[in-house]
Amino acid sequence: MALYRAIVAQSRQAGFYREHGVPDSLDGRFDMIVLHSFLVMRRLRRIGAAAEPLSQQLFDLMFADMDSNLREIGVGDLSVGKKVKAMAQAFYG
Repeated sequence: MALYRAIVAQSRQAGFYREHGVPDSLDGRFDMIVLHSFLVMRRLRRIGAAAEPLSQQLFDLMFADMDSNLREIGVGDLSVGKKVKAMAQAFYG
C-alpha cells in the first residue's frame, strides 16, 4: 500500500533522529511509524465512514509489517505474538 510506504519513508527522515533526538533504534523507529500512522488515521477519521476501510487496512498492514520485521531480526516465533501485542497496546496508548 502506497500510503503505508509513504508513512514509513517519512518516519525514516534523518532529521527526526539527528536533529530532534529520536533514538535511532528499533523503539525509536517504531515510535515514529506509530506517530505518523496515528496522524494519518486521525485525519482519515475526519473523513468519516468512507475512509474506515482504508484506515483499517493501514492498521492491519502496519502490524503485519511489524510482525514481519520482528521475525526478520530474529525474534523467535513464540515471542513475536507477545511483542506485536505489546506494540498494539503502545499504539493505543
